[in-house]
Amino acid sequence: MRRPGSGQGNHGIASTFGSLRGMSRVEADVFLRSLGAEVRTTAGGYTRYTFSDSSEVWLRPNGEVVWLPQRAYDSQGQRINKGMRLDENGVLTALHTTRGTRGRLTMDYQALALGAAASVVTAVTVDKDQHTIMISCLYDPQDVQMPYTLYFKQCELLAWQTFKALPDLQQLDAELIGISLGPSGAQQLAVLTTDVFELSFVYGSFSLQTPTSASYSIRT
Repeated sequence: MRRPGSGQGNHGIASTFGSLRGMSRVEADVFLRSLGAEVRTTAGGYTRYTFSDSSEVWLRPNGEVVWLPQRAYDSQGQRINKGMRLDENGVLTALHTTRGTRGRLTMDYQALALGAAASVVTAVTVDKDQHTIMISCLYDPQDVQMPYTLYFKQCELLAWQTFKALPDLQQLDAELIGISLGPSGAQQLAVLTTDVFELSFVYGSFSLQTPTSASYSIRT
């Protein structure tokens, strides 16, 4: 059974080992479980490994591996490492995409054309009467700090899967692990996965709203 090399450490258990490249999903699963990870598979096909110190490893459906460092806070209780990931050597990075078991791949997050840095979800607003969902996010919390909104219309069949107790939906601090917008068509399935919850729903149209573009349409 293959095992990864050592990581840099200092950012939780997930930073103490190196790249999982070259390992099968079974080998990676056995290794991560051996470190005491709590394992959970989401409805969207992600596998989440949570360690006792709050650091995490996520396996995306496309084979990419996402490392989240142990959450760090300042003396006022404010989290200071929002949007941070770990690279394959256990070193902090702001990049959303890291190398996985099958190399560097992309998902629909890249289709948003925001850049290479990660995002956090700060609020979710569901209007059942208007059948709309607005997901407020912050791109690159450590540098650019650009707010943006994912706006979905004609939404139905909403389903939540929570991994932690959900606070006020207008006061979220959730790392965006991945987003799938589904194939183009009249009815499309969106799946938004964070380290706090996974939200899935069917929608008719979608737009991205940023400070420089009131409504940049991607899917209709």
